[in-house]
Amino acid sequence: MAVSVVLAVDSVADPLIEKITSRMATLKIGDGTRGTDMGPMITREHRDKVASYVDVAATDGADVVVDGRGHEVDGDAEGFWMGPTLLDKVPTSSDAYNDEIFGPVLSIVRVSGYEEGLELINSGPYGNGSAIFTNDGERLVASSARSRPAWSASTCRSPSPSPTTPSAAGRPRSSVTPRPTARTASTSSPARRRSPSAGSTPRTAG
Repeated sequence: MAVSVVLAVDSVADPLIEKITSRMATLKIGDGTRGTDMGPMITREHRDKVASYVDVAATDGADVVVDGRGHEVDGDAEGFWMGPTLLDKVPTSSDAYNDEIFGPVLSIVRVSGYEEGLELINSGPYGNGSAIFTNDGERLVASSARSRPAWSASTCRSPSPSPTTPSAAGRPRSSVTPRPTARTASTSSPARRRSPSAGSTPRTAG
């Protein structure tokens, strides 16, 4: 799963972006022979496709906070390199938001608050996974009940851990046993899929 979009509440967006930017600056990109956090893309074509989203986002009005296309790497200059990239104020009309980017590109979409963020998640055509980071235990549980994605996770610093209730394979939430989790994920697989016709071979997501 590629966690490619973060919905950041305006009041904490700037400090959050500062922390992400600082962390990205410490990541080492290389061939793995001398200690590496990230390696190259699998092909030149894929690297170029991932890199193209930076221009797409900028054209659509986003701020390119960190541009991974010029990241210093520890490896062959001919490698298919792409460093960590951070895009801020990405409009929801941009392909940088609507496409799941299988590469080191993180898009920040700013929202005014919890309700706007939840509405944005639930209005999208995709979203089998979502996560909320909050210090509010009640909101943590409420987000699980109100979020449309079939898989959800939450993190909370509340002293009393609260469970999330993922819905597996489209089953009603009530049919799944709640369990606490601190994992996060995001995916752009359609939330509902038609069953394959008789005689067809089911495909699995890569």
